[in-house]
Amino acid sequence: MRPRAWRPRSGASLGACVALLVAAGASGCSSNPVTCQTGQTACGSTCVDLNTDPGHCGACNISCIALAQCVAANCECPTGLTKCSGLSKCVDLTADPGNCGTCGHACGLGTCSSSVCACNPTPPTVVLCPVGSTGSTGTCVDIATNPANCGGCGATCGTGFACSSSACTCGTGNQACVTGTPATCICGTGASAVCTNTNTDAKNCGGCGNACATGLVCASGQCGCSGSLTLCSGKCVDTGTDPANCGACGRTCSSSQSCSGGSCTTTCTGLTCGGQCCSGPACCGSSGSQTCQYTHNNGVGQTFYDCIPVGDYSQPLATDAANAWSTTGSDTFTVCPGCLARQVPSLNGGLGACGIWCYDSSGVSIPGTVNVVQTQICLSSYCPGSSSSTWQ
Repeated sequence: MRPRAWRPRSGASLGACVALLVAAGASGCSSNPVTCQTGQTACGSTCVDLNTDPGHCGACNISCIALAQCVAANCECPTGLTKCSGLSKCVDLTADPGNCGTCGHACGLGTCSSSVCACNPTPPTVVLCPVGSTGSTGTCVDIATNPANCGGCGATCGTGFACSSSACTCGTGNQACVTGTPATCICGTGASAVCTNTNTDAKNCGGCGNACATGLVCASGQCGCSGSLTLCSGKCVDTGTDPANCGACGRTCSSSQSCSGGSCTTTCTGLTCGGQCCSGPACCGSSGSQTCQYTHNNGVGQTFYDCIPVGDYSQPLATDAANAWSTTGSDTFTVCPGCLARQVPSLNGGLGACGIWCYDSSGVSIPGTVNVVQTQICLSSYCPGSSSSTWQ
């Protein structure tokens, strides 16, 4: 049928008609450029059947996943295929090695046949290990290298161990810890054994069982303070600003003096609190008994100040440490119990990052440890460990 010539109605403009013609690709023009047959719906400039169109299933621009069909306005997989949550295609549970028998059941190093995982014959150390409490299904793993099934199904290696030649190990040249001979080695026995570096492990500093005091770090097998702080009477202090240890441990400034640059002085270019020259932006305590804020480091390169003593780990202190790193993002305390995890969507124009500061000894990590990972989501696998950096 030849298109009927357009005749503008009262109030219509020729320019509006031309715009509609260009958008619709039509040669005629009316007040409604797309007219669909009964049972069809206009999606843009195209008439479709929302009951059967896989690109517009149930509504315009609702596309079905790969291999799926649109039946009665619902996306459905063909007979023999299954739609698994999170996947962008229909899968065959009888043959898909990533979804064998059930959605999400992966065969690992094996293949899927008749809904059952089958392991490849080589190398001979690849075996089928049970998955879940029933043990009715399994996944193919190499027991020579898999730390969760090292030497046999269910034989799990401890913290920090790798699996090599079907044995849990710290790597080549392992040895028992010897005090004064820091090395990567095994500390503890049985289920309590850990694979650690005694050069940096605050629980085994310089040798197994040599634990550093709270707030101290382990460096080169020796307990001490991080950064520019100095160990004085069991505490890490900044001898450049601490009036009780000004320039050196035990060198005390008078009540009318402050400590600046490691020297006692009556001249203060910054904030004065209780007669002391302070580096922080505020004073602690009430009028007449004010003191300087404590100087802290968040373990990832920033310094911050608050009224919480160094080493007194708490959730507010962890929050201040995280704020010194980034004031944007969202916090959670469930990813790593006893720790604050802050997810930042973008940092310095780069990808997202997750910063985790641990403060509670009842949690899974050591108070005073910190870990920052470039990632889009905070996961429990990023929780700080014994070899992580420290903050205070």
